[in-house]
Amino acid sequence: MTDKTPSEIAVIKEAIRHWETMCGIMERNAVANGKAARVNPNGKLSSREKALLSMLADGRRLYEIRNQLGYNSGILSNRMALIKRKLNAETNMHAVAIALREGLIK
Repeated sequence: MTDKTPSEIAVIKEAIRHWETMCGIMERNAVANGKAARVNPNGKLSSREKALLSMLADGRRLYEIRNQLGYNSGILSNRMALIKRKLNAETNMHAVAIALREGLIK
């Protein structure tokens, strides 16, 4: 992998934030229209979702995770909602417990 300059990294992060925002909007629209929200067909967690759960399991607070990953609160909230749906969890901590129990995170 080639090294990126700070300005290139900033552009990439902004593109990711925009993409995640658009996914959140599409997901909310699907729910509002009575259609199932889009999730991985097999319910598997992405590496980014596993990283989020690992950070929570390590005792990090949501605002710390937001700051580290450069998310705004809406994006992180949407991401956690998707994780909870995939794991059939009621709360963030319930999702962490399921992920630990199932060996999805360490």
